[in-house]
Amino acid sequence: MASISAVSICNVALSQLGEKLIHSLDDESTNAILCNMFYDSARRTALQWHAWNFAVRRIELPRDVSIPVYGFQYSYSLPADNLRLLQVDGGNDFKVEGNKILTNARTCFIKYVSDINDVSAWSQAFINVMQAAMRKDLSFPITKDTGQASLAESLYDKALKQAKLIDTSEDGATRLGSGMPSLIAVRG
Repeated sequence: MASISAVSICNVALSQLGEKLIHSLDDESTNAILCNMFYDSARRTALQWHAWNFAVRRIELPRDVSIPVYGFQYSYSLPADNLRLLQVDGGNDFKVEGNKILTNARTCFIKYVSDINDVSAWSQAFINVMQAAMRKDLSFPITKDTGQASLAESLYDKALKQAKLIDTSEDGATRLGSGMPSLIAVRG
């Protein structure tokens, strides 16, 4: 299997658009410039769309030395790689302001989506999402064809939906069919 990288992800998208491939995101070609322009934003956006198993982190935040001016006793700085806060344990009374969590809790445990740059840490389903995201983002700037852009948007939505389903099915707390009425209850 070929090594997966940002360049290979971009090249899949470019090949699907019938375009010339790139050797590096730093190439001086128009395709490389566009890939470089869209890649990081596409990655962060795709990571934010779902609590991907490979990107979820749980940590205890160290308490900040400075205290909030009013309203709360403690503040905790969110990690630099935080893209989406999923859960705060240590008290239900908290407020997120800027990159801080303000709370009256003496400890602050969080679960969040981390900004994972390492492509080798991604699931195959997420790699498929990134390929579709790059195709979507590159489609109109490269082809100037609204039909191609619409198709790319549709394919991205489909890839995202499938990847989220796969990722969610790996969660031990989620059972297939949970929340669905049983056949007996439906027939009853």
